[in-house]
Amino acid sequence: MRKADVKLSLSPSKPAVLFVAPLPPPYAGPEIATESLLKSSLRDRFRLVVINGSLQSDNRDRGRISVSTLLRAIRLGSRLVHRLIRDKCALVYLYLSQNRTGFLRDMALFAAGKLFRRPVVWHFRGGNLDVFYRRSSPLLRWLIRMALNHSESAILLGPSLAPRLRAIGLTLPLRVVANWAPLSSCPPEHVLSPPSLKEVGLFTVLSLGSLSVAKGTVILLRAAELILACRRDVRFVLAGGIIARERNILWDERGTPLPVEDVERMVRNSLNRFPDNIEFFGPAGPREKWKLLSECDVFVLPSYSEGFPISFMEAMAAGVPIVSTPVGAIPDILQEGRHARFVRVGDVRALADTLMRLIDDPHERRRIGTNNFRYVRDRHTVDRAASQIADIFDDVLQRRAVHEPNQAQRALGPEQATLSANLNRLYLAPKAGGSPDLEGRFPE
Repeated sequence: MRKADVKLSLSPSKPAVLFVAPLPPPYAGPEIATESLLKSSLRDRFRLVVINGSLQSDNRDRGRISVSTLLRAIRLGSRLVHRLIRDKCALVYLYLSQNRTGFLRDMALFAAGKLFRRPVVWHFRGGNLDVFYRRSSPLLRWLIRMALNHSESAILLGPSLAPRLRAIGLTLPLRVVANWAPLSSCPPEHVLSPPSLKEVGLFTVLSLGSLSVAKGTVILLRAAELILACRRDVRFVLAGGIIARERNILWDERGTPLPVEDVERMVRNSLNRFPDNIEFFGPAGPREKWKLLSECDVFVLPSYSEGFPISFMEAMAAGVPIVSTPVGAIPDILQEGRHARFVRVGDVRALADTLMRLIDDPHERRRIGTNNFRYVRDRHTVDRAASQIADIFDDVLQRRAVHEPNQAQRALGPEQATLSANLNRLYLAPKAGGSPDLEGRFPE
């Protein structure tokens, strides 16, 4: 079996889902989300046939077109076709990229699924599809509408993203599944507990993720310089790889091009000016990441554009307060003052002032951190998200059984085939009222 392909939950009574999603490395949000979801209760309800959909092993290469990328894309498509045939997959689950290179790859995978008449469920993990659409050529816009509106469903990270997608002409059913905390990746030596009251010692601000213009790294460093100009009891830790040239996220959520900044030079200059107070950790693996989270006092990510970062769920699971910009689905999940402090996009002074207030108020930090610690465990577990995703898969397969009973029953397991036959008799029999429609309905 190829390392890139995995098969889970081999029970023949379960329908097979072709699960095309990125796996680590690199350890970025989509890869971490995939890894934790594959260990969840989703495999109790479906036979997951997994294909690693990542074309790059380094975050710096996202969006880059090269000969090796094209060859990997061709191999990915051939594996998808092979697995569709061999494993009799009933449904195709795809992450949707929001840059041109990744999107064209996703369209090829979508076309292969539709060639074999399989329903497709998308997971929109970013928050700027509408901006990507508006900044694309007329031909690419047509392709986006055609492909997505001929899909069976799409999963969003928050309900506020739905009106933005309706505004660009998307009519497919939209469902919301919030991100989850990947607690299975936390090593046993890091016991997560509610935050304690820390009133003395060096205050640590952690930024975990790619260091790029889109992630607000330049804004954070400028805010750090304002703070360190008047006090030196603060340490800023930058954990992530430097993205010297942004290819993945090119605009903010209003469609404004991101400023052109030399992130690498900015990091180097800040390290030279404040060697004792700014630390460049580099990319952090799972063990290093949880250690950093357990040692920090505030997590900060002043992004220009986001869906909802998995790193926020990790920070909340560690009982850390968050300082962020209110972009994408972040305000859908986090409440200002309860889980996070929000600052305006690109506002260096507001970011510095917000961090200074948290530095000087340990009781406020503990209150927000405790709220986050409890909130994640009550509302954002991977098994809760897996149950919601499984319900979406079931709904798509059941609707498929109503409209194409013969095709659907060939792909389903025995239990689901019996259910499909019952649904056919129930919904295809003449009666008033018609069949149910889940268009635009969001689960609570």
